[in-house]
Amino acid sequence: MLGAAALGCAHEASTPTPTPIVLRIETHDDVVRACVPPRAEVSASGEVSQQLKQLLAREMSEGAFYELSTEIRAGRSGGLPPGAEGALRAVVREQPVTAQFDEVAELSRQLADHDKKDDAYQKSSAGQTSFAELTLRRSLAIHKAARDGRRCLGELAERLASQANSPR
Repeated sequence: MLGAAALGCAHEASTPTPTPIVLRIETHDDVVRACVPPRAEVSASGEVSQQLKQLLAREMSEGAFYELSTEIRAGRSGGLPPGAEGALRAVVREQPVTAQFDEVAELSRQLADHDKKDDAYQKSSAGQTSFAELTLRRSLAIHKAARDGRRCLGELAERLASQANSPR
């Protein structure tokens, strides 16, 4: 069984105790179905693990990883191998990760609203402070979403490798 404790995915919260990210992938077969094409063999979990490790080893900024995750979340292909794409899709659809993406979207909406305000407000001290705060919060939210997505993908890759190497 691969439950929350088995996957151990966690993200840093504003509190000192990490909150677990619970992937709704319950069994080894569920992992394979989430990560590989339907006709693939169950033994493909080792291959998917390697694909995830290669993805995570890429020289990619948090912003670029976030953009890739956004593409996958929107249902567009990120140009990844099917197994890695399926795993990333499963991770970015989980509630804690989704909440982080939603926070970025909300901050982007607030920035767009800020841009619609009149020039006098935008040039004022309050307007510039508001813009700087929103921009910083959005940047931090993007970084956190990407960092936590990477961490959870890494833990999933390790779990898949462990499952692929264990006797059935």
